[in-house]
Amino acid sequence: MQLQVQVLIIEGTAELIASTPAGLNTGSIELTVGAVAGGSLSILNAGTPGLPGPNAPPRDQSTCAADPAASAGNPGGPGQNGGDAGNVTIYTLSQSNLAAFRVLTDTNAAGQPQDCGGHICGGAGGPGGAGGSGVPVKPACDSNALGPNGPPGAAGSTGHNAQFKSQIGFNGSIAVPEPSRQDSRKAPRGE
Repeated sequence: MQLQVQVLIIEGTAELIASTPAGLNTGSIELTVGAVAGGSLSILNAGTPGLPGPNAPPRDQSTCAADPAASAGNPGGPGQNGGDAGNVTIYTLSQSNLAAFRVLTDTNAAGQPQDCGGHICGGAGGPGGAGGSGVPVKPACDSNALGPNGPPGAAGSTGHNAQFKSQIGFNGSIAVPEPSRQDSRKAPRGE
C-alpha cells in the first residue's frame, strides 16, 4: 500500500492493519506525509500464521496381519509456513511527524502479544497436521483392534521479520491532489 498526502489528519487513535489470508506474506506499507495533525496511527504489519497440515489417510483397513500388535497410522502432513511480515517505510518532513506513527513490533496478526526481541515479527509457522488414524490389525483375521494415531506433521517455519525504514526531510514534493479531492485524508478510526 502506498499513500502520499500533504496533511494526514488522524482522529483519536487509529490503526492501519496490513491483513492477508493465512500463510501469505503481508504487503508492504509506504507512507509519504508532509504534515501530521491529530492523534497517533498504529501500523500492524505482522505476518499471518500458516495453516495446519493435512491429516494423513489411514492405512488399508482390509488387510490381515500376523503381528498381534496394532500398527500406528501414517504421519500428518507438514504445516504451512507462516507469512512474512510487511515492510514499513515512512517519509516525512520532521521528527515530530514521525512520532505520530507506531509500528507494532510485539503484536501478531490476531492482536495477541508476542515476543519479537525488539524487532518486527514475522508470522508464526503453521502447526503440523494431525496424525493419521491407526490401522486395524487383525491377527488371524479375527481382531478389530485399532492401532494408535500416527505422529503429527512437522510445524511450518516462522515467517521472516520485516524492515522498518524512515526518512526525515525527504527530497521532492508530494503530488497535489486533483481539484475534486481534498488536500488531506483521514486515517480510519480504531475499533
